[in-house]
Order: sequence, then structure tokens, then C-alpha cells
Amino acid sequence: MRAPHRSLLTHVLVSLCCAALFSGCERDHGNYFGGCQTNCECSGPECLCPTDGACEMECLWDCNLECTGTEDCYLGCDEGCVATCNGSGDCSMNVGEGSTVSCMGSGDCMIGCSGDCHVDCKGSGDCVVRCHNGADCSSDACEESAIQCVDGTVVCGGDCLIAE
Repeated sequence: MRAPHRSLLTHVLVSLCCAALFSGCERDHGNYFGGCQTNCECSGPECLCPTDGACEMECLWDCNLECTGTEDCYLGCDEGCVATCNGSGDCSMNVGEGSTVSCMGSGDCMIGCSGDCHVDCKGSGDCVVRCHNGADCSSDACEESAIQCVDGTVVCGGDCLIAE
């Protein structure tokens, strides 16, 4: 009689583990899968930094991260995410392959792309895009100015971090 209960319990535990593993930007529980690190709210694959307080969010793939606040934000995603900074604070964003970044606020944006990405810099602050590992960054900042750094990074709208 115990075997059916163990089977059901095993099925439930496996289902819960899979749901947590593939949930995108759920609240962080101290694991690599990230989510809301500091002062943010998540619902499924969408995370939002509230209007006040510094914020930090991370996810693995296919999530939407948005900073609308007056404080600084850090947004990080491995691939296929949408990262938006509409606030007046500064934003640091690190994204991977197939990601789209929008910097529309009045704060400065520092964006790192480790894979091909698209960046819109329409805000009033400075916007620096760093394309790592041979990534192709399509960006209005890259159309205006692009520098090839010694380490192979392409920088748009800023300077190389490593002395030439």
C-alpha cells in the first residue's frame, strides 16, 4: 500500500522542482536561478522594480525585467530577455543572446551584451553599450560611435576599460 503513496509523493516533488526550475523570474530562494534579489516584485517571468529604492533582478531566459524607479537598478539575464530602464536612476544591465534592452529614462545606462542583442538608447542619460565575446549589438549608440578595444570588446558611447 505504501508504493502508490510514494509514487504520488515522488510525482508531486518532481513537479514542484520542475516548476521552480523553469519559472524564469520568480522570487529568489538563494539559488542561481535568480529573480528578485533586492527590492523588486515578480509575477511569473515578469519582474518590476518599484518606484523607490535600489533594485537588483536576475533571471536565466525569456523574462521581462523593468526598472521604473528613482534609484539605481541592476538587471541581468542570460538569454532572450527584455530589460527596460524607464526610471531616473542609473541602470546597469548585463544580457545574453537574443535579448532586447531599452534605456528610456533620465538616468545613465551601462549595458553589457554577451551575445547578439538589440539596444535602444532613447533616454536623456548617457548610454554605454559593451559588446563582449564577438557579440553583435544593434544599437543607435553603436551607429554613432563604436570603438574596438584591445580585449576584443566593442564599446559604443563610451571608452574601453582596458588601456590601449
